[in-house]
Amino acid sequence: MGLIETITAGLGLGNQVLGNKTSGYTPMWGTRDRDNAMLWTVLIVLMLSALLVALIFIRKK
Repeated sequence: MGLIETITAGLGLGNQVLGNKTSGYTPMWGTRDRDNAMLWTVLIVLMLSALLVALIFIRKK
């Protein structure tokens, strides 16, 4: 759980996942749904890591 909060804080959402569980917040993609925001964060991180792996794979060829 701590890793996801660190990633969201790194993306500029702050640690509002911990603080504003009841009031909700508006992350950079505009939704106020906390779980939806966390899902999008995970998806973005997965896409970035997949891109990094693809670049490394292309470089090795």
